[in-house]
Amino acid sequence: MDVEQGWAAMRQQLEAAVEKTPAPATARVIPFLRRRITIGWAIAGQAAAAALVLVAVGSLRQGPDVAEYHALGTTSAERAGNMVVLFRPETAERDIRTLLDGAQARVVEGPLTTGAWVLRVDGARRDAVVAQLRASPRVSLAEPLDGDGKS
Repeated sequence: MDVEQGWAAMRQQLEAAVEKTPAPATARVIPFLRRRITIGWAIAGQAAAAALVLVAVGSLRQGPDVAEYHALGTTSAERAGNMVVLFRPETAERDIRTLLDGAQARVVEGPLTTGAWVLRVDGARRDAVVAQLRASPRVSLAEPLDGDGKS
């Protein structure tokens, strides 16, 4: 048994099989990809790709302007609150609503993390509303936020 002769015969069979098989389609593309490119063109290509990425990311960040939500009854000029009220913890929501409706007060913010509510009341009636809310046993604090209440 001659091992060298067996390998030689096997090698001839493999070479004959390789010659008979057609080259795959990718083999025709590879010479194009193996072309030499100068370093200047490679850097220019990378810079162009980076510029495209920056433009794409920049356009995503700008996006459309987000319109603020405005209720139908709000005026065009935003009005800030002119008094703060702190209800007792055991006060039910319907009692809070009843007190605010009776005072004709508009909620600007609330309840805040402190439990306080910022309200807006007509300036001429603000002092009377503060006194009315202070008189309620469900209110622990009612204070004006602006000085004279004439606004």
